[in-house]
Amino acid sequence: MTMTRRDFLKLALGAAAWAVVKPVVGPTLAAAPTTSLFEKADRALPYVALTLDDMWDYGMLAEFEAFLAERPHIRVTFFPVGRAVMAATAVDPDIWKRLARQGHEIGYHTHDHRRPDQVSDEEYALDWQYWRYAVQQALGYMPLVRFGRPPFGILSGSFYRLCAEQGLMIAMWSRSWPRRLPEDHPALTGIKQGDVVLLHGNNFDLENLQAALPVVAAEGWTAVTLTHLHALHHNQPFGQRRSRLRRARRRQLYSLPRLGRGAKRPFAPSKIKNAPPPLTKNCLPCRQTQFPPTERHNE
Repeated sequence: MTMTRRDFLKLALGAAAWAVVKPVVGPTLAAAPTTSLFEKADRALPYVALTLDDMWDYGMLAEFEAFLAERPHIRVTFFPVGRAVMAATAVDPDIWKRLARQGHEIGYHTHDHRRPDQVSDEEYALDWQYWRYAVQQALGYMPLVRFGRPPFGILSGSFYRLCAEQGLMIAMWSRSWPRRLPEDHPALTGIKQGDVVLLHGNNFDLENLQAALPVVAAEGWTAVTLTHLHALHHNQPFGQRRSRLRRARRRQLYSLPRLGRGAKRPFAPSKIKNAPPPLTKNCLPCRQTQFPPTERHNE
């Protein structure tokens, strides 16, 4: 097959056009980082995961600590707000250290607890760094953070991209208790094995937890951390994925900038105009999802 002069000109013009368009279009064609969402485990597993969000009040945090210390067989996952971590550490510098020594897990829940659909990618990058700074100051070291939970349950594009870039899995829930409930309420008695239970650091959920634990014990289930439940969900022995976890930790540690003298901390960042719409909570357990890096849209 011979190439005519017209075909040659078309090929040359196409190559020239691509050389002009590539710097603009090329970055949008690159594969975006992805992560997964975890909201419940296999129903055949005799385990549940108890998660505690916010922890604004130091008094309630101390009550939960005492409650959990009396039940050493229970492990929970905390999703504290960074500012709440700093406030509790100012009152009791060792409270988070004691919780970590008891085997409880800590997940990312932002530093300021703003609506995710009102936070930009750049602000979340700063928020992540200062949340980690607060946790590091409270514990004396930076633990490996595996899960991130969006405030108010709003999974925005900016929050998703932050979790994908930092290697965090998005943690939602399959059971929640919004207020004080009687002991025979279906929300308490209807817990299923494999559930991820959402609680908050208030006296309502402390009482609900006290009422629900006998149900969990009567069924022969065990309360474990999210990491443990996720490993069981994938039929992987707990603690055996060390090489991947080490890589994730190195990636997180190296992304922490040094705070120089006079560094400005975004404790009260300004609101963002033209915020992206929230994403719907309509995902299967651990389903892989991907969003274009330059688009913000509903799932």
